[in-house]
Amino acid sequence: DRLTIEYGNKDSGIKMALDGCNEMMQFALDSLDLSTTVVRDNNIQFVHAQNADLRNWLSAVISYKQACMEGFDDEKEGEKKIKDQFHAQTIDRATKVTIVALDIVSDLSNILQEFGLKLDLKPSSRRLLYEEIDNEEGFPTWVSATDRKLLAQMQRKDWRSNVKPNVVVSKDGTGQFNNIRDALKNYPKGNKGRYIIYVKAGVYDDWVNVTKECKYVLMYGDGPERTIITGKMNNAINGIKTMYTATFTNEAIGFIAREMTFQNTAGPIGHQAVALRNHGDMSAIVGCHILGYQDTLYAHANRQFYRDCVISGTIDFIFGTSRTMIQNSKIVVRKPLVGQSNTITADGTENFKNPYTGIVIQNCQII
Repeated sequence: DRLTIEYGNKDSGIKMALDGCNEMMQFALDSLDLSTTVVRDNNIQFVHAQNADLRNWLSAVISYKQACMEGFDDEKEGEKKIKDQFHAQTIDRATKVTIVALDIVSDLSNILQEFGLKLDLKPSSRRLLYEEIDNEEGFPTWVSATDRKLLAQMQRKDWRSNVKPNVVVSKDGTGQFNNIRDALKNYPKGNKGRYIIYVKAGVYDDWVNVTKECKYVLMYGDGPERTIITGKMNNAINGIKTMYTATFTNEAIGFIAREMTFQNTAGPIGHQAVALRNHGDMSAIVGCHILGYQDTLYAHANRQFYRDCVISGTIDFIFGTSRTMIQNSKIVVRKPLVGQSNTITADGTENFKNPYTGIVIQNCQII
């Protein structure tokens, strides 16, 4: 806040980067709080059983730190100066502590044995991402039984007749709302179950953010060719930091999207222009189109699952520091600008011993 007051009024780029850092640090604190609560309030057996959750949350802390730092442009003197201050004063130390905690959680059973504590603990799971898939249904193991049933139900031809939305969004006035943002503002405080939003056919030129308070939202449309959420915010023309260019952002746990399109139409001249930024834990995007050019899908942090999707772009168009599975999808490589080359994935995870991140592409078609 002090830096925002000191520099923010002088430079819009610095202010945007500092605002992004404040936001990312709050998410990092949330993830640390989840980790601390598990360790503080439970016995060692329970802590060990929560190994996957703990590793995910601690890895997310590092992801948020990276996003904070990536918001500063090294080629701009003022932004680089503040970035260097962050590194020297707090960020580097905090990162080292988080990595040590992640190492301890990852090797907990071996550490206890070295201290001579003989507890009945199985070694921590070190399964690779593709090994977390349930072979029978193809879902990641973290997808709940209730959500598996719901997603299976939504594979049937008549599934819409069996899903009752809490609210309907429509451009023609036949729903309670004519835009998605207002539907999300109506999210009931303290809601425990699924909050279902049906977005009828139409092109919604909007900037949408499913905030962390809107837990377990299911949002579905009339098909990716008919329900389209579009925007054109970008880095090159608008001068906006990458994370803020997203047409659609999800911050919330348990988010599911079905039969919709998220797109950014800035084109290759816009450079970084995100269609979908997702850092909601245990989120699933099914039967959707995610369309753009550079930096189309920002799989930012936490556990994510994509199935039966179309994802298009030019450069680094599937990127981030999350634990992401993309399955049975079509990945479309678009023509870049002259002098540019195509790169599909860019996993930005820092190099440390026990990362719990990565992007896996399984049974997909690349064209």
